[in-house]
Amino acid sequence: MTGGAISVILVGPRSIVATATEATGGTAPYAHLWQVNWPRGGAGWVNCTGAGVTTLAATIQGLGPAAAYQLRVQYTDAGSNVAYSPAVAVATRGVGWWPGAARRRG
Repeated sequence: MTGGAISVILVGPRSIVATATEATGGTAPYAHLWQVNWPRGGAGWVNCTGAGVTTLAATIQGLGPAAAYQLRVQYTDAGSNVAYSPAVAVATRGVGWWPGAARRRG
């Protein structure tokens, strides 16, 4: 079984919106669990909690502003086989950022 790929859709100061493609191989149905790693925090991979973190589209919340993270999805198939998506590095925005900031600075 091989994990799918992650696409980051939107990054804010305290959240990341991302989607993932389905795993290949293995036996359907698949369970999905988003995980986050904060390399500077030293805790390793942590399971995300909240709405959407067991689907292929998730909003990862509760992150710190202007911090570097890694995201991945853990896939578990009907036979309890586990695979992971490749990790994606992403940094949250600073606190003063908002979607229209670049246009307003002119």
